[in-house]
Amino acid sequence: VRSEEARSEIRGRAKKSLAAFAGLMERLADFASRPAAEAIGAVLEETDYIDWLRSSTDNDAESREENVEELVVHAEAFDRENADAGLPGFLQEVALVSDIDGMEEGEAKVTLMTLHASKGLEFPVVFIAGLEEELLPHALSMGEDEGSEAGIEEERRLMYVGMTRAEDRLILTHAQTRMHFGETSWREPSRFLAEIPKEFIEHSVDSPDGEEDVLGEFEAAGEASALGVGSRVEHDHFGYGVVEALQGAGINARVTVRFTSVGTKILLVQYAKLRVVNP
Repeated sequence: VRSEEARSEIRGRAKKSLAAFAGLMERLADFASRPAAEAIGAVLEETDYIDWLRSSTDNDAESREENVEELVVHAEAFDRENADAGLPGFLQEVALVSDIDGMEEGEAKVTLMTLHASKGLEFPVVFIAGLEEELLPHALSMGEDEGSEAGIEEERRLMYVGMTRAEDRLILTHAQTRMHFGETSWREPSRFLAEIPKEFIEHSVDSPDGEEDVLGEFEAAGEASALGVGSRVEHDHFGYGVVEALQGAGINARVTVRFTSVGTKILLVQYAKLRVVNP
């Protein structure tokens, strides 16, 4: 539509109409980065949509105008609460609102939704899955530029929204390994888990055979204390190696090991299950 070369192949009245539409798209494109309410107002003004509705003989015209007015009010409220989100953020939120408002109270079912879509809702039991670094917080929020801290804070607020949806019980899960871009990778628990007071947490780990091992607290600190730079260790999958570095503490304790068979790996101490062996 916006290509003059493509439009040149069209003849007659359609060519003029298409050129006018392309011009409209060009003008509206400038509002893509503007606040949502301002962008919607520009669309309404450029298209004369309200005037068209008022001159329409359609029986639904009045209700459609009311819907547009409600959309503008919602956009203004969104802009006040999300000053930097703009039109893209508003469209994302609107797209995530599906059939949630139509749920019947007391109906026995599981509702699957995003954290964004859960705003304003409450449930007796809430599961939040995938609490791992690069998922929550998302990898795109973890850059080294000046905006990265703001990105992490926004992810932290999103985590808070999800957690506070639970009325009685909250279950937070993360995987030890995950298929990531076609490869199995060791996953690091989300930094947000370490920010939750320990007295509110009961840890549960599913072992490979399906049995559940309930832990009073993470054992990573104890396992890390048995390791040291230069220690010779054995891993169930990677075999023998030598510890080159230790970083972090608690559930975020990591160990760098140079394995004989696969080279250097960075592992989470609490999941690596390394065994110190004699030299």
